[in-house]
Amino acid sequence: MKIFLNLIIVGLLLVLLVGTGLSVVRQKEFSRDVLPFSNLTFEIISTKDEFLPLEPIPLILELNNRAKNPVSGHRGLDFSQHHIELFVAGPDGLVNKVEIKNPVLKLVELTPRVYEPGESCRSKQQLITINPSDVLAQPGEYRIQAVIHGTNWYEEIKSNLLTVRIIEAKGVDKQAYDYLKGSASVSELFAGFDLSQDQNALGMFERLTHSFGGTVYAEYASFRLGEFYFARKEYRKAKEHFDKVAKKSDFIFAGKASNYLNELEAQIAPPE
Repeated sequence: MKIFLNLIIVGLLLVLLVGTGLSVVRQKEFSRDVLPFSNLTFEIISTKDEFLPLEPIPLILELNNRAKNPVSGHRGLDFSQHHIELFVAGPDGLVNKVEIKNPVLKLVELTPRVYEPGESCRSKQQLITINPSDVLAQPGEYRIQAVIHGTNWYEEIKSNLLTVRIIEAKGVDKQAYDYLKGSASVSELFAGFDLSQDQNALGMFERLTHSFGGTVYAEYASFRLGEFYFARKEYRKAKEHFDKVAKKSDFIFAGKASNYLNELEAQIAPPE
């Protein structure tokens, strides 16, 4: 009987020891030092390194945790929010802040989250759109840097320096550029601002697609016109414009145009 009782006591002690060990492991897990936001790595890349004057510049933003500890942060990698700033150094070496044009500005509070070691978050493609008077409008080599702020605005991370070249427009590109540069609001139109109240903008985009169809300017115009006509439920016109860009693998909105076309199939299908 004593042997049996001793075995029970030993068993209970083992359970207590294992339980205590697990508790210590959990406490260590929860008490890991979570590093501040500045320990994340912030990177920006683009789809190419040469652009025509006034051609939008797509950017992809990425936050990475390359530290050995978890790091506090957020997933806010969108130009529609106010915690990302862009700076450009031009051929003259002067640094200018870039105004981010976005048709939808979200005044929302960022939701905190923890990045585990090796974890990352990548944005969808964001656009830098350019007016004729902007720093990126003239040919030359430029360096772009983004600064992202934490949930506390005073925390910030600077990205790598991204080098892009604005090259001279020639041939039909030059003709399209000369036509575009007469408008002071090119960047807002390419960024996706509402066209419904601007007949001049509609006319300009329609002419771009008909007269300068082989240019990158016409690709952006076709996509924006497609969105405009889709919103107005003029589905056949929308399809006409989306068809022009959906199969262009080097156009950043080709995938979106294809998605719109899939939606349009049901809208314009002939009745059975």
